[in-house]
Amino acid sequence: MFEKKLKIGLVGFGRFGKKYFNILSKSNTFKLEFILKKKNTLIKNLNIYSSLSKTKNVKSDGIIIASSPESHFKISKYFLKKKIAIILEKPAVLNLNQLKIIMKMKTSSAPLLINHTDLYNPLFQKIQKHKSKIGVVKFLTINFGKFDYQYTLKRGLLPATDWLPHILATLTVFYNKNLKFRITHKNLIIKRKCYFQELYLDVLNSNNKLISKIFFTNLKKNRSIEVSGTKGFLKYDAYNLSNNYVKINNKIIKINKLNSKTPMENLLDIFAKSIRKNKKINDLKVVLKYQKYLDKINKDI
Repeated sequence: MFEKKLKIGLVGFGRFGKKYFNILSKSNTFKLEFILKKKNTLIKNLNIYSSLSKTKNVKSDGIIIASSPESHFKISKYFLKKKIAIILEKPAVLNLNQLKIIMKMKTSSAPLLINHTDLYNPLFQKIQKHKSKIGVVKFLTINFGKFDYQYTLKRGLLPATDWLPHILATLTVFYNKNLKFRITHKNLIIKRKCYFQELYLDVLNSNNKLISKIFFTNLKKNRSIEVSGTKGFLKYDAYNLSNNYVKINNKIIKINKLNSKTPMENLLDIFAKSIRKNKKINDLKVVLKYQKYLDKINKDI
């Protein structure tokens, strides 16, 4: 049965805005109706707006907000009032106070998804299904980072601030209780007018027991999680498909997702299904679990 394409708008046309644009341009599910961007340059068959006020008469099924993080709060409020489905790039907001205001405004059933890349990575989703098989989680080791010159001095966003929502979102999958964070190493390097950062964290439970170690750097490529449980072990490695497995009673189950959707494609697919089926998916609950930790860590770095 033929389904009519969903009308969607894109806010922001930077690095990730262009990624969304490339996927949407080839999509059989979405029709990109407009782009809101700073420079009002022409793009064939698209409405281009340079300010929010010019979108007041737009009737879209969904909005993707991929603008600068400091603009997320204002733009999210604008489209929440219209009760439109939203995909929001991370960091979703700048602090816990902004998040609480957004959550109070979120009264409609329209989905609101945050692009926590790993949570929407089909590989991580498949690994996550085996979580219960390894028993009670005893310890996690998280290594995240990717060599990148995108963090220019002009942009002003520190690499760790940008990446920590991904890291903390995956942490909430395995730990739901109150956590404490202790910085054990931090280093900020300026290279070719860009920020490079090292940030190592210890994670402790309410009894001050060390339960996880986090290593972040955008000086080298790494995106892996190792989880030890009372009954087994699992390994997630987003950059090495052959290095994903679950080990239970000395039996290794290899997890592979070759030729699968990218995390962004999977996110958009889930977004479309949520809109069509009127599913009440709200990723703000995930952000609420870690935002207070993120606020404190950002102050300390």
